[in-house]
This record gives sequence, structure tokens and C-alpha cells, in this order.
Amino acid sequence: MKKYIIILILVTIGIAFFWYNGTYKINEDEIDKNITQFVNRKNDNDSLKINIEESVDIGDRRIVCFTTDNGFLGEAFLKKGINKRFKIEWTGYGNNIYRHKVRKIGNKKYFTVIGRNYDLQIAKIIGNFKEKTYELEVPQQEYFIIYCEVENNFSEHPAIRLFDSNNNDITDDIYEAYSLG
Repeated sequence: MKKYIIILILVTIGIAFFWYNGTYKINEDEIDKNITQFVNRKNDNDSLKINIEESVDIGDRRIVCFTTDNGFLGEAFLKKGINKRFKIEWTGYGNNIYRHKVRKIGNKKYFTVIGRNYDLQIAKIIGNFKEKTYELEVPQQEYFIIYCEVENNFSEHPAIRLFDSNNNDITDDIYEAYSLG
């Protein structure tokens, strides 16, 4: 009887190992290919091509900023497993200037902004939540991913304003000049 229990435990461990490695199967050098496949999984006719512009790791998550061959801005959210491989949790793309979200990673929440800094005009982004304001510096590069930790009770999307290096609000100017829609 003891022998059967040991065999059952070993078989269960083996199945769990294969399942886990099948779930977290994306190697570091295959992320772009897998994001492309994930984005195109429901698209039978045309397949979008993507180009990874930036990525950042927060805890066991990787946030990826990408562009599509038709000019859209996209993001992918991946989770890293104990085997150092990734799985894609979700992706999204559209004709936005930036994409922002409050994300729970582990037991903390982060306000994240992914975007394109057209003509390097944006110096900072201010996110206004109901009771608190967060100011994020934007790097002087074309694509960016910026984030900060927020209180755990935040879940809504804040109102966003864009500012130049002289602290001028350029939100409307950026939307007007660079809107893809």
C-alpha cells in the first residue's frame, strides 16, 4: 500500500511539473513572437505584426509596450514563473496616445502609464484620483513605461494631464496634434 501511495505522489508531481512548464513556457527571447501570436489569435484574415518598444519588470510581472505595423500602441502583461519563463495574462492595443491603468501586482497596487512621447514634448504626467494626485516624470525617449505605487484602495482610472518641461498643460495640444483617430 505504501508503494502505491509513493507512486501516486510521484505521478502527481510529474503531472504538475509538466502542466506548470506548459503554462509558463515563453522564454525571454520569444516574448515578441508570442505576443504577436496572442494578439492575432482571433484574427483569421490579416495578422498584425508587432515591435516591442519598451518593457519593465515589477515583481513577477513584465509590462511590455509595443507598436503594431498599422501604428497602434499596445501593451502586454506577462507573469514570470518560478521556472524563469513567462505566460501572457492579457494584451491590448488601440489608437491611444497612452494607456494607463491601476494594476495589482502581488499585494501592492501600481498606477502605470504606457505611451509615446511625440516629439519628446511630454515631461511629466499627472494622474488625479479622487483624493490623491500622482506626478510621474516621463523619460525623454519616444516610448515609455512609467509607474508608481498607489494605495491599495485605488481601483479607478485617474484623470490624466500631460505637461511639458515648462510645466505647461499640453494635454489638448498633444491630442489635437497627434490623434490617430
